[in-house]
Amino acid sequence: MSDDHPKFTCNTCGLSFTDAEYQREHMKTDWHRYNLKRRVANLPPIPSDVFAEKMIQQRSAQLEPKPRNANRQVTKKDLKRMEKERRRQEATAASGTAPTEDEDNLSDSGSITSRAHSVTSAMSNFSLGDPVRSGYQTEEDDFSASEDENDQDEVDQVLQHKIANMVKIPVNISFMDGHVSDSVEANVDYLERKYGLYVPERMFLTDLEGLVEYLNEKVGLGNCCLSCSYMGRSLEAVRAHMVSKQHVKVPYETENHRAELADFYDFSSSYSANGDEWEEVSDENGETDYTVRVQGGDDEDAVDNSLYVDGYELVVGPGKVAGHRSLQRYYKQRFNSLPEKEGPKAVKMIDMRGPGVTEKEATKMIKQTWKEEKKQQHTFYRRDKFINNQKHFRDELLQ
Repeated sequence: MSDDHPKFTCNTCGLSFTDAEYQREHMKTDWHRYNLKRRVANLPPIPSDVFAEKMIQQRSAQLEPKPRNANRQVTKKDLKRMEKERRRQEATAASGTAPTEDEDNLSDSGSITSRAHSVTSAMSNFSLGDPVRSGYQTEEDDFSASEDENDQDEVDQVLQHKIANMVKIPVNISFMDGHVSDSVEANVDYLERKYGLYVPERMFLTDLEGLVEYLNEKVGLGNCCLSCSYMGRSLEAVRAHMVSKQHVKVPYETENHRAELADFYDFSSSYSANGDEWEEVSDENGETDYTVRVQGGDDEDAVDNSLYVDGYELVVGPGKVAGHRSLQRYYKQRFNSLPEKEGPKAVKMIDMRGPGVTEKEATKMIKQTWKEEKKQQHTFYRRDKFINNQKHFRDELLQ
């Protein structure tokens, strides 16, 4: 006798269903997907109870603490973490509130339950334990404070190391090699001869001893490079850096460098005394219409009857110009004398045939040119070859 109800089967798991809805729900389960993978691997399907046991075993294996890799090298971060864990255990033992196992595995259990929830409801039904105690946060604050203290100790050790490396260098001793001179001038001359130390604006330098003392403190006490402010571990490291980089020079290129050394210089003698005089010319009503600017001249008593007016300036005699008051802001401007430039004859006398290129560099450049020309010739030769110039192959039987 045949059954009137149609049957819906699952060939992978070997099940039959009386309703299509049950079959669709079965297709969505992890058990069916697992049997599909076994079917692809030519393995027989497993029943549902065996699959549930496998999932329980997998969950228990994930809950177990994973041993750390013994072959990995222990770093400073690992040592700090171990020290933090040890202090945490000591503080917990002293307070008498040991954390429960559920509190330690809170994050692991929550993530595993979310993944195993589709298998069975019993697998996700477990307790999350008691809420975390409020004293635990205070302990974490204590641990962070202790870690900050450790960082402060490391900073103090670095500062002590820096202080131990400080060397007080007198002004008559070279800060590069410790050479002792008779005076400050002799020390500067020695540094200039051996290391090329150039003191800029020597004619305006008023405190040579103070400048040398400042340079010695910067190198000896601060372990700092004069040119690039490189901070070395010791005096020997800074000396080696300055010799290798050719930084044995007084910084004087930028405005900040010049401002740093401004206390040792005096440029007041370079300011040109401007003797121009200004006179206010008033009319009969008392209003000032012109400003008379005296441009100089030795014979101020000489008077010229010539008069020239162009609307904005009134030339009254030699050396006197009366300007309109609307241009007074321009007449009050004072500009420093510009430095003298090299004349055209001096520029022409410079030999341009050898612009700093040595014989070795010139030979190297010539060889490089030959190499590029040879490479270009090879490129042309390769283009001239008959490559892919044969006729296409044709089968005689197919023609």
